[in-house]
Amino acid sequence: MGTRGRFGLTGQVETGEGKRRLPHLVARLRTSFYLGRLAQGDRLPSVRGLARQLGISPTTVLNLYRQLEDEGFVEGKPRSGTFLRTLGLEAKRPRRHAALFEQLTETARWLELRNASPLEFTRLLLRVTGVTRRDDYRFGFLSHRESFEMLSPSIVRRLRFDPLVLLSPDPRNEEEVRAHLARDRSIRCILSTYLYSTLAFRLAREFDRHMIVIQIRPESARILEPPAQGSRAIITRDPDCADAFRTLLDAVDAAGAGRFYVADVGDAEAMAVIERDAAEIFASGPGFEAATAWLGGRRPVTVIPSGVAERTIDDMLYHYVFADERAT
Repeated sequence: MGTRGRFGLTGQVETGEGKRRLPHLVARLRTSFYLGRLAQGDRLPSVRGLARQLGISPTTVLNLYRQLEDEGFVEGKPRSGTFLRTLGLEAKRPRRHAALFEQLTETARWLELRNASPLEFTRLLLRVTGVTRRDDYRFGFLSHRESFEMLSPSIVRRLRFDPLVLLSPDPRNEEEVRAHLARDRSIRCILSTYLYSTLAFRLAREFDRHMIVIQIRPESARILEPPAQGSRAIITRDPDCADAFRTLLDAVDAAGAGRFYVADVGDAEAMAVIERDAAEIFASGPGFEAATAWLGGRRPVTVIPSGVAERTIDDMLYHYVFADERAT
């Protein structure tokens, strides 16, 4: 897949100064990362290429890239281009840490593939590095409750322990999130979905925490791509989760507008439209039972395959094992 397709930048952006376009560009980077279209270390479009995609001048794009570099998001390499560096806040990884971590994770996965006795992923890491189970290191999950319920079982199952805490049932309540971070010093890293990554970045800086932006599994990302034909519906349990899906779909690809229906099960009017018009119907795990009950077997419903990508699990394990002295 080419850089343009992976980066997912389409359409025009608002007019005005470059600083007004920067949040838009950061949002696009994070969306592409969230869906697995873009990974850390990937080369971004050239200045002229991005200028053509966004319909702005090369000078403005150059200024945007410089701002992104100042923020630590990207790295410019002479005569090579601009590369995605990070979407969160983290200390530079010592080479010895990175080499040891890579060796251990490859060994753990090889053992899993060989159906060996359960030398669990985390246990192997902790034993070889000499780190004991940490009660002083947890990840504050910044998203709404339904997203937490969808993603946390997958994370806990793959980590083999539970380091997650929901920062607030409503992540839009910034004061509640801030108060939680202030009183709970065991939260050493903020784990954020794409939608709240801008807030997470700001809070991570304010409270001197690390930050990881979730990258979802490819199976989940495909549900958010425009369908080849017809329309696709996504049903959630909670209205705020439905709103989040609408926002995400708008950011993913404007070309898919009109090809998605999104509703929570309490929205009878929208549910009736979905039953009548949608070619495919998907539901979140927490909303699946209510959705199938509402439809009464008249239409098939598929559960959205929720979960996070291996890269996110690796980042969480790395921070957990090689935690520095932040927030102590």
